[in-house]
Amino acid sequence: MGENEKINLNSLYVTVSREVETELIQEINSNFYIDVSLFLDEIKTAEYDNGVEIKIKNTFIDISLDMILLLIKIRLDKSLKLHTTKNLLDIEQWILGSYHKFELNKDIITNAILHGRHKFIQLISNSFKTKLVVVRFLHNMDTIMGFDLNNYGPFKREDIATMPNKNAQVLIGKKIIELIHQN
Repeated sequence: MGENEKINLNSLYVTVSREVETELIQEINSNFYIDVSLFLDEIKTAEYDNGVEIKIKNTFIDISLDMILLLIKIRLDKSLKLHTTKNLLDIEQWILGSYHKFELNKDIITNAILHGRHKFIQLISNSFKTKLVVVRFLHNMDTIMGFDLNNYGPFKREDIATMPNKNAQVLIGKKIIELIHQN
């Protein structure tokens, strides 16, 4: 697909098909995912009066999302299998970086368990509990004491704040906040 070619369901299908048909990671437009996002946003914001058109629009969006997820999965699987990032887009490499970090963290903890480094494991666990994350409040909330023994709050609906991860997980479960960013 050319650099200035507009994304549509057919061009998306062609891109996914090309990726499926070859063992190498195909070169695609560097703005591909941005263009797809704009394409889907255009569809989502289109106004329809009748229920059938709305169902078609929603099905269209679902099919597009399924193709995007398949494309990402195929491209990342190829990258892992071939041990290359050639032709991966920046956003795909960002996703892959999270995977590599996951693998590294898993290896570090497995190694610590196997070698009896229980203090290190406890340190990592405590670090995880008290690591600050960015959250958005869905409801008002009074001051709370964090797992790091600092006070947080009070908060109003729509406030953005940082708090320890473990506190955030509890409040997410109660649907008081939503997670915005976590390192």
